[in-house]
Amino acid sequence: AEKLLSMVTQLLDLQKTELHAECLKVSPYDIKAYLEEKIAEFHMAVLQKGVEIQLKAEADMPQVWMDRDKMDHIVDNLLSNALKYTEKGIIYITVRTTKKKWSIEVKDTGIGIPKEEYQNIFKRFYRGSRPEVESCEGAGVGLYLVRQILEEQGGSIRAVAGRTCGTIFQMTLPKKTYRQE
Repeated sequence: AEKLLSMVTQLLDLQKTELHAECLKVSPYDIKAYLEEKIAEFHMAVLQKGVEIQLKAEADMPQVWMDRDKMDHIVDNLLSNALKYTEKGIIYITVRTTKKKWSIEVKDTGIGIPKEEYQNIFKRFYRGSRPEVESCEGAGVGLYLVRQILEEQGGSIRAVAGRTCGTIFQMTLPKKTYRQE
């Protein structure tokens, strides 16, 4: 019942995103404090898996304008995927800002994604072909929704292979999207 409810919720989120039914509700946030709060929400899952999450951010990180609900969806998806596919090791979250954009990178030390699947992972309902992926719950809409949410705000996301293992998800958002002018 929980898996079915999760799938129905993801499909409803998919429908809302595709219909652009939601407007942005932006406010300024301390991105470092926000990410620390999100990491704390995954505390029990982190303990159960024996995984560590490390956050790297500048001490004087400027506030960013963001839609909290949409960012929650993005960060929840990236962190839950990193935890789902990392048995032991470290998940690194790095946040950076430049004059024009800010970015978050989520790097795990998990099973990784085969090179031939990178072109498909952001497609709707794509789940991957490896047995480790097929055995995990999911509807194949999470990364699709993440990409849709970012693109509707002028942002982007990409995935690259880690140096030794795992996957790195790099997302960016323009600062101007979040400034109230």
